[in-house]
Amino acid sequence: MASHDLQEPLRKILTFSERLSTKYSDHLDDDGKKFIKRIQFATERLQNLIHDIMQFAKISLEKTNFQKSDLNRLVEEVVEEMEAVIEAKKAVITIKNLPELYINPNLIRPLFYNLIHNALKFSKPNVIPEINIYSDITSASPEEEGRDGSGKYYRIYVEDNGIGFEQKYADQVFEMFKRLHHQDEFEGTGIGLAFCKKIVEQHEGYIAVRSTMGKGSTFIISLPMQPVSIHPPLVPQPA
Repeated sequence: MASHDLQEPLRKILTFSERLSTKYSDHLDDDGKKFIKRIQFATERLQNLIHDIMQFAKISLEKTNFQKSDLNRLVEEVVEEMEAVIEAKKAVITIKNLPELYINPNLIRPLFYNLIHNALKFSKPNVIPEINIYSDITSASPEEEGRDGSGKYYRIYVEDNGIGFEQKYADQVFEMFKRLHHQDEFEGTGIGLAFCKKIVEQHEGYIAVRSTMGKGSTFIISLPMQPVSIHPPLVPQPA
C-alpha cells in the first residue's frame, strides 16, 4: 500500500512533465527545458529509491522456498539476464566451482545481480572488466561457531579489477544509503550492498569485502553448509 501510494503521484509528475516538454517545447527557452529534465531525472531517481526500499523491506518475508540449488547454474542465469550491459562493457566473467546449497533462489539471484552490476558499474575507463566468481570451503571463525552442525562454510568470491576503494570503508559500504561516490559520477540509490547484506544474513551467512584503490574489489560471501534453522540437515544425523 505504501509503495502504491508513493509511486502514484510520482507517475503523475513524470506524465505531466513529459506533456509540458512535448506540447509546449516551442514556448520554452533552454532554461525551461533544462528545468523539466531535472524534474524528470529527480522523479525517476525517487521512484528507483522507493522501489529499492520496498524490495529491502520484503526480504524478511522470504522465509520459505529454500531449496537445494546449483549456484553455478543460478549465477549463469543472472549473467544471461545481464547480457546487454556485459556486451556493452566487453566484460569477461568467469564462473567456476560453485557449490550446491539449500538457498532461496528468489533472494540469491538479486544478490549476485547486485554484486555483478556493481563490478561492471565501477569498472575502470578503457580497461576490459574482468569478474571472477569462485568458491572454497572454510572452517567457521570463532564468532560463527555453533551456527551450523558442521562448522564449515562455503566462501564465495566475486572478484573484479575495477576502481576499488580504500579498505577503511569496507564496513560502511554495507550501510543503507552509503555512497562513496557522488550521484553525478555513478548512478544508484545507495541501497544495493545493504540489500546484499540482508539477503546473506537471511541465509545465516556473512558478507565482507577486500578492496584496493585502483586495483579492484573482492566481495566474500560466507554461507553455512548446513543452516539447520532453515531446512533439515543435508546428511542423516547419528542416532
